[in-house]
Amino acid sequence: MIQTPVKSYEEIRTVLSNETNEVLVCRSMTRDDSGFYTVVRLKDRALHTRLLKVFSGNFSGFSMNDFFELTTVDSQLALIFPYNKENRLFYYQPLYCRHFSDRLNIAKNLLAELISTPLPVEILFFLLEEYNLNLRRDGRVYFNFFLDFQLLPDELDMQYIINKAAEILLRILTNSKNSISHEAELFRVKVQRKSFASFGAIYADLKRISPDAEINTSLPDKIKRTYSNKKKYILSAVKTGILVLLIGASVLYSISELRSRSAVSALSSSEVKPAYKGLEKIGSVNLPEDTDKQEIIDETD
Repeated sequence: MIQTPVKSYEEIRTVLSNETNEVLVCRSMTRDDSGFYTVVRLKDRALHTRLLKVFSGNFSGFSMNDFFELTTVDSQLALIFPYNKENRLFYYQPLYCRHFSDRLNIAKNLLAELISTPLPVEILFFLLEEYNLNLRRDGRVYFNFFLDFQLLPDELDMQYIINKAAEILLRILTNSKNSISHEAELFRVKVQRKSFASFGAIYADLKRISPDAEINTSLPDKIKRTYSNKKKYILSAVKTGILVLLIGASVLYSISELRSRSAVSALSSSEVKPAYKGLEKIGSVNLPEDTDKQEIIDETD
């Protein structure tokens, strides 16, 4: 049983426990509230002081979805957050998202949640851990608050969170089986170079990415993509190729025709009988040169 000035909590499950902190899933024992909460109890005194400075006792910007209570339990600082059903994003994403447009929608939803939350970087650091990212079937993203402060860096700023968020978003968008368009590839390059200076800059780039940015890398789709990207040059090359073939065919036909005519002419010449220029008479017999002469000879006889 954990008692705070606001509620009483029954311990249901220990998520983790180490020298720095303990994370518990608890159920409210209050009569008008039977909900579940995540209770983070800090054992480290230095961390206790650091977080008190971070929160500064001002919770006016927080909602019930972000943060519920900051108190002390048995002289230990306790942070109490709402507990949400564990529906791990990267586990359920392949089940809920069949298309790139679905993943792009998830990325935008996660970024919107990060932009809207007033939680400090010390908490945002943990919300971007895989085990704290959850996904609903409709593509909405929500967090759990399993905060292992043993992993918290000594120095942490907003730029670190922005870079980490960009890497998570790129992981959501990326499918190892498929390639992506120029806009999506440009986003990848910016993430790798840590070029984003704000969540707003990330969101602006996400908006430029088309929902149809992903192209399957199967052979038919590769051919379609190449044709689409190089259509102008391909058509020009095809036209040039057809023209060359037509010219070549014309030349070959002309050569073939000339050879055929030459062969016919030669054959005709060989069939023509040359005029006989030899002896005209052997003894008393006249040798005719042609048929007409032969007829004259016969008449004379």
